[in-house]
Amino acid sequence: MSLPDPPEPKPGIGRPDRAVRNQIDAIKNHLTSEGLTAIEEPPIALGKAFEGFHTLVVQHAGTTRFLRLHYDWLDDHPTNAATWLRDEDVAGRLKADVSEIAINERGTITTKAKT
Repeated sequence: MSLPDPPEPKPGIGRPDRAVRNQIDAIKNHLTSEGLTAIEEPPIALGKAFEGFHTLVVQHAGTTRFLRLHYDWLDDHPTNAATWLRDEDVAGRLKADVSEIAINERGTITTKAKT
């Protein structure tokens, strides 16, 4: 007896050609302008992509943090994602004592403290 095939991921999840590519690049540029380094690590990004999040690995002062952006939230902010992050001081939060910030599909921000 074989197992059923896993469900298909949402179209474009985990692929750089998804319609949200411009928002991701704008967010990375915003974080860079705030003194942070944001990169995309394929194994990390793909692992979380199937949970509906695009993950950026963010470095500041020798410490690694994660910024997880829900694809539906990115879809809902086609032109102002970086501005929204600036208004919510996400870069400042990433510089604080957190290990991860996630923005869910409704735009709710959650943080995980460093352990």
